[in-house]
Amino acid sequence: MPQWFQATELSQHMTRLVLIRADASQRIGSGHVMRCLTLADALRARGRTIEFVCRTQPGNFVDIVRERGYTVHALEDAEDYVRHGWLGISVARDVQETLKVLAGRRAEWLIVDHYGISVEWETQLAPHVDKLMAIDDMADRDHICHLLLDQNFSRQASKRYAEHVSPACTQLLGPRYALLRDEFALARAELRPRDGRVRRVLVFFGGSDPDNLTGKVISAMAGPEFDGVALDVVLGAANPHRNSIAEQLCGRQNARLMVQVDNMADLMAAADLAVGAGGGTTWERMCMGLPTVVVTIAENQVPAIRDLQALGLLRWAGDVCHMDQPSLRVQIADAVADPETNRWQSTQGMQLVDGHGASHVADLLCGLGESKTWNLRRAKAEDRALYWHWVNDPLVRASAIHTAQIPWENHCRWFDNTLACPNKWLFVAEGAMGPLGQVRFERSVDEITIHYSVAAQFRGQGRATILLEQAMEQLKVLVGQDACLHATVRIHNEASARVFQRLGFAEGAIENAGLRIFRRRLGG
Repeated sequence: MPQWFQATELSQHMTRLVLIRADASQRIGSGHVMRCLTLADALRARGRTIEFVCRTQPGNFVDIVRERGYTVHALEDAEDYVRHGWLGISVARDVQETLKVLAGRRAEWLIVDHYGISVEWETQLAPHVDKLMAIDDMADRDHICHLLLDQNFSRQASKRYAEHVSPACTQLLGPRYALLRDEFALARAELRPRDGRVRRVLVFFGGSDPDNLTGKVISAMAGPEFDGVALDVVLGAANPHRNSIAEQLCGRQNARLMVQVDNMADLMAAADLAVGAGGGTTWERMCMGLPTVVVTIAENQVPAIRDLQALGLLRWAGDVCHMDQPSLRVQIADAVADPETNRWQSTQGMQLVDGHGASHVADLLCGLGESKTWNLRRAKAEDRALYWHWVNDPLVRASAIHTAQIPWENHCRWFDNTLACPNKWLFVAEGAMGPLGQVRFERSVDEITIHYSVAAQFRGQGRATILLEQAMEQLKVLVGQDACLHATVRIHNEASARVFQRLGFAEGAIENAGLRIFRRRLGG
């Protein structure tokens, strides 16, 4: 039987540094950096120091990040996207350059938002940070993160990452966690009631719109059925079709052309219908209760938009590669003529996206948010892999009697034997976002030994005491109140020692060098 985590809530110096690795460029777009900026703002408001690591590719957002008051460690431009994919350079080089940024410091969180980064990169950075978070929306690669965020909608959300992260990873899935700027929650609070009638349409297809979908929408809305409908057209500064779009709008009554706006929430509040792309703007529109006709412009937008359409939450006019102008006209005309569906979509969208996703995520990262309550249940055979990941957590191994990693085969034998043993009890704590920790009791001749652990992403948040209290209450039902409890704590582990002291355990004589012994009656 492996000797593993001995009653430990690890005590260590927790820095307040959060390091964010994300890139933005003409090639990959700005979405990664912009949503990370939103999360950075929320974390900074909670006392964290944020630093970005970004590669200086053409069209990068380094200056924008710096203007927001953040330190940016600008890495040299990438070399070869054909050979190295999204990262543009070798994983080994990116790892070394990121490690140089840390320069011996230890970050509380490393947040990665990059299609070119996966388990190979993360494995080499993990020993240098306390906790690791991955932001993803592709579900096409493995991660070793403690926390994974995918803000996209999926009817199969719980299955998307089942083969890509460990069962010990907390998964924040769905647009409840969409990283929207504060302006959307603020504008939403002042939003006028929507009656479903379409008087004003907002058209926006992102920063560049290389396929000129904006122009196609304007042409599609040239018919008499759109007379009297006002048009707000928003372009990014990089849009190459600006002049031709201006010509299209020339002479059209009640039409406005705006470039690189900073009041998108207000424009969405004023509109009754939007026509735009999938992606992050989808969640902004839903937060504002704005019904939308969507044209998907990237492959990774299709699954979420398809699922949302299947539930009736938006109108999908197809993908940019297959969409034609007549079908686009029909979709927009149907929306203009159907206020009842518009009202329903508005209400449902606002229920799906509350606009506070960045706050929800930042609170969790800082130990302030969800999963303060949980259900404590008996472990079962399906928890075998979960326990294996917990026991091989580097900090858990460092605090164990024997520090070597536990092989899977050895763990399976131990776990199955423990479940079958009448004098051993395994409990798992589960919150709304998955497992938080475990407690194990083992009865010997005259006492019961306690072993426990809290998942890395929830350590330092005061959960251990409550977890043990609940487990001890359940144990009373099984063995009565007269049992004697015994816990062994490493001499350096002050955090665990304090947990047992708070629970009324008395410290006994040191039996072995480097260990502290705590005992109490189960009934107090």
